[in-house]
Amino acid sequence: NKKFTDIFPGHSSMDQDLARTLVDSAVNGVSKDFELYLEPLGKHYHIKVFSKRKDFFTVLLYDISKQLKIIEIAKRFLENLDIDVDYDEINDQMRALSGARYSVFNLFDDDGLDFTTKAISGDRKVLEKVFGYFGYSIIGKRWHYDPVRAKKIKSNRITVFNRLRDLTGDVINETIIESLESMYQIGQVAVVKIMNKHRMIGDFTLIMTKGESLQRPTIIELFASQTGLFLERKKSDEKLRKT
Repeated sequence: NKKFTDIFPGHSSMDQDLARTLVDSAVNGVSKDFELYLEPLGKHYHIKVFSKRKDFFTVLLYDISKQLKIIEIAKRFLENLDIDVDYDEINDQMRALSGARYSVFNLFDDDGLDFTTKAISGDRKVLEKVFGYFGYSIIGKRWHYDPVRAKKIKSNRITVFNRLRDLTGDVINETIIESLESMYQIGQVAVVKIMNKHRMIGDFTLIMTKGESLQRPTIIELFASQTGLFLERKKSDEKLRKT
């Protein structure tokens, strides 16, 4: 019982096709699914329109902006095979998609055991302070195989830990980790695997603010999969260039 302008002030008209669909649904009981960019909301939606009662209609809107972003990123991956991998850009995209406070991009050796931290995304001032706690920059650091960590993340593509120390175990001094958790209000930590078939290529470690949880796990897993395909395609392309 509201006008369109009551819901979207300042917008006196709506897409004519959408308007006709709503009327058709209310009068004739027609159901329809379609995709549309709604300018007042600034997002792309999958829209489902149906009617359960004469002269009334129901509209369900599903935000698909993130899915379209994944498609855009996949296209950019394929277009950038001839340039160096920008780990910082990939990591920034993962942090934006997941809603994480910080994202860490680790790349594994060919044997899937030892790994190197390639990028960290988040507040640079805070990260510099964190590096001060460790006494070195984590970016570029090579970490030796940790069977405890490997066992913890073995079963799932995405493994969520309630605390950072539950992931780091004895690899990093527990006192330092507890201080960081308290000082910077660190909550959940998720490890998202980057796989090629059954081989570990790398992972994203996503650190959430206390009280917040991981967003859009399906989108995150899809992005990690696209990243894995890109890295493997990039490696194969480089091998071909050398032969």
